[in-house]
Amino acid sequence: MTVLPRITAATRRARLVRRHLLVPAVREKTAEAVAEALVGLHATDPATVFLATAARMHRPTVAAIERPLYDSTTATGCPALERIRCMRRTMFVLPARLAPAVQSATVRDTHRHRVDAMAKLHDTLGWNEGGHAVAAQGARASTAHTWGRSAARSAARPPMEWATSTTGTSPKSSASSRSACRVSYRASAAGPFQPRRR
Repeated sequence: MTVLPRITAATRRARLVRRHLLVPAVREKTAEAVAEALVGLHATDPATVFLATAARMHRPTVAAIERPLYDSTTATGCPALERIRCMRRTMFVLPARLAPAVQSATVRDTHRHRVDAMAKLHDTLGWNEGGHAVAAQGARASTAHTWGRSAARSAARPPMEWATSTTGTSPKSSASSRSACRVSYRASAAGPFQPRRR
């Protein structure tokens, strides 16, 4: 029998800092290489692109980071990095070659994706649009009151009213409705961005 190695929290952290290029030995020479290694860089605030990239380069300069963002004198005639709206409708900087795939997966035809998701929720859990709206509203209200908690702590203790809420006129049992609420709570724990209250 094969014994799988135990991955401890310390092991995960060590792997994470290497994969995120935060260890000096694995830093990259160019902004393009940083974006390739991370797949994308958060870019809602223009400064975050420069800060995230500089933290992962051997010798960062503003010019070295700006060049792949704005210089279109490359062989393709386009900048090497693209700033696009993608995951959670947030701006990211991605390698230009990945931008079309990421945009297709995250932005195009969002209505069709929502219709497909609602159909799957209905088929598997007996959910309807009203149930989804109630759970989403509850998730947003819950996250507004839990800033500062870790994601694990928030997911471990969903609000009690969620455990007993149902989704209205559902052909399935209320047990499946309750599990649907829990699924929605965990899936939308990140929710739409709201500024942290101070």
